[in-house]
Amino acid sequence: MGVKVEALILAGGQAKIPGYEMEEALIPLAGQPMIEYVLQAVQGAAGVGRVCLVGPESLRSLYRDREGLILAPAGNDVLESLANGLQALAPREWMLVVTGDIPMVTSVMIEDFLARCQEKPADFYYAILRRETNEARFPGTRRTYIRLKEGVVCGGNLFLVRPEVVAEACRRGAAIIALRKNPLGLARLIGLGFILRLLFHRLSLVEAEARFSHVLGLRGVTVISPYAEVGVDVDKPEDLALAEAALKRQRSEVGG
Repeated sequence: MGVKVEALILAGGQAKIPGYEMEEALIPLAGQPMIEYVLQAVQGAAGVGRVCLVGPESLRSLYRDREGLILAPAGNDVLESLANGLQALAPREWMLVVTGDIPMVTSVMIEDFLARCQEKPADFYYAILRRETNEARFPGTRRTYIRLKEGVVCGGNLFLVRPEVVAEACRRGAAIIALRKNPLGLARLIGLGFILRLLFHRLSLVEAEARFSHVLGLRGVTVISPYAEVGVDVDKPEDLALAEAALKRQRSEVGG
């Protein structure tokens, strides 16, 4: 890859955690809004150039004076927010996409992901984690897993993509989302054989990547991250408690 990437942070949406009637990104964690930790990690990562924060007006008001930060409005859904950010950022070669609800992510974790992306040529890279990585770091936490031939994995919240493939991939992705309540239509689009192999745990990672690439019209590969933190999106009370404790511990260690 060998070039600086530009980053897009998606921080729209209301908090889903009971008791927090606010934007998710503004949930207080160890004395700061949740989004602040993500911003620091992205802006501090080597190899990352310009950064665009996509979020509601309250978030843009808070960060309008932040040096080196481009602001864009959140859309009605993830795909619209992505389009808004892409238009505002106008990235030249590579775009790193990070969700705004992973406050335990660090610059080192982002740098590791970008380095691993250089190992295979592709248009789109998606971080995943092995279950054993999650359980070793955060025993007892609940994540959404799928079982493949190679083992049990879950998704992360780091993505790297060539900007020129985003529009077509979003168009196709919207078609998949529109069919989510139509099992027959979804099976036709994705492939019944693929679905059956997934259900019976006969699907390999390479097969999943190939089908994903075909459906979205790009070359997509997964990147296995050794950092469980990139998979902990804070959308449940137990995730909030976990992140709060981890960030307070991190702050006390830094403070000596």
